[in-house]
Amino acid sequence: MSARLSITLFFIYITLAINAQTVYNPNIIPLGDKEPLMANTGTGGLESSGAVYYNPAALTQLKGNSFSLSGSAYMRYRFSANPIAVIENSDLNYEANGFQTIPTSVIGVRTFQKWHFAFSFLVPMEFQYEGRQSWNINVAAIPFDFTLLQNYREKMFWGGLSAARRINEKWSWGVSLYAQQYTYLSHTQLMAHSNLFGTLTSQTERVRYSPLSALVIGGLHRSGDRLNLGLRLSMPSIPVLGKGDYYRYAFESDLGGTSTTEITDESDLKTRFVTPLDVRLGITYLIGKRWNIAVDGSFNTPQTFDAFPDVSVATTQNIDWSFRVSAAVEYKAGEKVSLHLGTAYTPSTVENPKENGGLDFYSLFVGGKLRTKHIETSVGVFTSLGYGEADLEDTKRRSSQYYEYLGLFLGTNYKF
Repeated sequence: MSARLSITLFFIYITLAINAQTVYNPNIIPLGDKEPLMANTGTGGLESSGAVYYNPAALTQLKGNSFSLSGSAYMRYRFSANPIAVIENSDLNYEANGFQTIPTSVIGVRTFQKWHFAFSFLVPMEFQYEGRQSWNINVAAIPFDFTLLQNYREKMFWGGLSAARRINEKWSWGVSLYAQQYTYLSHTQLMAHSNLFGTLTSQTERVRYSPLSALVIGGLHRSGDRLNLGLRLSMPSIPVLGKGDYYRYAFESDLGGTSTTEITDESDLKTRFVTPLDVRLGITYLIGKRWNIAVDGSFNTPQTFDAFPDVSVATTQNIDWSFRVSAAVEYKAGEKVSLHLGTAYTPSTVENPKENGGLDFYSLFVGGKLRTKHIETSVGVFTSLGYGEADLEDTKRRSSQYYEYLGLFLGTNYKF
């Protein structure tokens, strides 16, 4: 394999690995009012304003009016791949870090006779990082300095309205209508330079798009003296509008001095993003007067879409089917204080582990809530760890991939 081809394949592989780390992975970031303290459970109803997302029918559990604000005051994100690529039998280990503060939800609920109405602004997902990484590698027995520069951001923002009403004493229905804004920005630049031959390759790729979609979430809820049941159905989002651009610059030179240059520059492109069908079932069960248990199970269908459907650029996104199981417990230490502990497991669903072992995620949530007459304050710590392996193309090596999310959750709810 020629030196130029080796580096070109490496650039393609590392760009895909960096830019497809999250794609669409909700439930990593705590979201809602009480639900983040309970491992993002809530389909069965937790008497929380977060029902607008987890099950709008459970809004009928609330009494009076409320306003809640929550966020991840601090979140650390880390991704590593050892190695992420191999060139000339040299391992290229890779690590990316990001730190951010996210206002994850603003929710207002108002009760009007038999109806419960709500407005909400949610951030179910946001990841970003930027950095620089360097390697020194011999290519065709010549030392080269590799420099990788990157800037990455992926964010989901929802804004919408919810309504819920009781069917009878036990059953309720509810619906949430959201405008969904998805923002994606990736800028990756790789340069291979030798003091003897100068720059062998310099490649830059920048992808940006921010489509708007419509999303409908429906729910059913059955309340009991101790056992509550819930069903949530989030339909695939409907693309509405969106623009984006794609830019790629590639300069390549072989060791003999022959060089080529390629430029692709596409602006003001029509773009789209589609979230998959999401089905959730959940229960909550009250044990005595102090213990409350919540269990959720969710299933996402696979989804494939082309971010730029009108042009032939390589931006097709694949969302694998997945399922998630979460469980949590609440202990009421007194009238004003409750303690919470939850865990979640999202296993890999990759069908061919020999090619890509996929990622298994394990999450843990710990926190507490303090109540006064009108205000509830929540504090929690959360972490999510993901691990998987993948075959490296054109080698007999496997890459170990590790993801880590760690953060602090804060929330407040005012009831009036």
